Order: sequence, then C-alpha cells, then structure tokens
Amino acid sequence: MSSPVLFILASLIWGSTFFGITLQLGEVPPAVSVAYRFALSSAVLFAWCALRGQSLRLSLPAQRWTFLQGSSTFALSYICTYSSEQYLVSALVAVLYVLMVFWTPLLGRIAFGTPVSKRTWSAGAAALAGVSLLFHESIWAAWQEILRGGQGHFLLGLGLALTGTVASSVGNLLVVKVREHESNVLLTMAWAMLWGTLLVAVWALVSGASFRLPASPVSGAVWFTSRCSVP
Repeated sequence: MSSPVLFILASLIWGSTFFGITLQLGEVPPAVSVAYRFALSSAVLFAWCALRGQSLRLSLPAQRWTFLQGSSTFALSYICTYSSEQYLVSALVAVLYVLMVFWTPLLGRIAFGTPVSKRTWSAGAAALAGVSLLFHESIWAAWQEILRGGQGHFLLGLGLALTGTVASSVGNLLVVKVREHESNVLLTMAWAMLWGTLLVAVWALVSGASFRLPASPVSGAVWFTSRCSVP
C-alpha cells in the first residue's frame, strides 16, 4: 500500500482507541481497565505464536529489555492516558500524542546519539507550536482556577497525558534494544504486554482498585470492543 493510505489507516486505528477509552471509563477503574486490556491482548498473541509452532521463551537479555518496554509502553503510558481522559476530552489527548514526533528523536539523540535532521526538528517545532496554540487558553484558565482556590483538573489531565506521550516514546526506543536480542515481533510484544499487565495489576491492588467487570450488557459490549482495539 502507498504511504498516504498507510498513514490514514494508522491515524484511524490509533485515533479511535482514544475514543474507545472514553467510552469505557466510569464503571471500571482506569488501572483495572488497562490490566484487562493487555491481559487479553497478550493472551491472544501468545496463542497465535503457539499455533504457529513457535517457542514462547525469550533469552534473559531479551526478557530484560522486554520488561522495560512493557513497563513504559503498556504500563506507565496507558495508566497515564486512561487517567488523563477522566479530565480531558479524548480528542485533546489524541492530539497531544503528536508530540511523539518530537520526543522520540530527541530521546534517541540522548540515549543513542542518533543524529536528528533539520526536517525532524522542524516537524517537532510545528507539533509543539500547534499543541501550545490549542492548549494555552485552557492552561491559563486552569491556572486562574487554582489561584481562586479551585483544583485545576485540566492541568492534572494535561500532565498525565504528557507523561504518557514521553513513556510511549521511551518504549519506542526500547524496541530497538529488544530487536537486538529477538526478531519475533509478535512474541516480544506478547511478553511486553504481559509484563505491563502484571505491573498495572500490582499498581491497581496497591491503590485499592477493585477488579470487576461492567454490570450492564451495553457497557460490557463497549468494554469488550475497547479491549479489541489496537494498542
């Protein structure tokens, strides 16, 4: 397929997941929703690898990097993203993820010394400028709310979403280290999701969140649909 078609497909799939998160928030705590999501996803990937006759084992070095990938991409990033959508409209959270076009090469430069082209810097500057223009009035209003004794939930949601974007970019860089030890993308993704699931489950238990499913059939259908979205 051509690059424009691939870009459109990726945008539709990736963008729809934020709307799915909004639909499922409410009955089930955010951390528990994340744990359910990636428990199901990792189980499907492990089953697919097993059906293809592939070994499900990873070497210790690959497992270490996969653990770090799962910690950043499927634990910290998604907990922050789910939590942020309790305070921000899902479309705004989706827009914030455009900053990954800046975070990823910048972190790559810091971690691996990868050169950053002028074109990349320009794209990153455009992303930062666009996000600033979109959010500056809301940030100012939230700050004024705090000065008047309010809670400024918008800033909390914004901080969580930004943390999620940085965590996702870190996860993208860790994939490079994972690939140095294991080339099976589906298997390493399954393990990363499993590690993320376990970490999020521990966090949910420590924070006192209850593991339950949606009560009504309609919300349950929405919940299951959201679980099946591409992470």
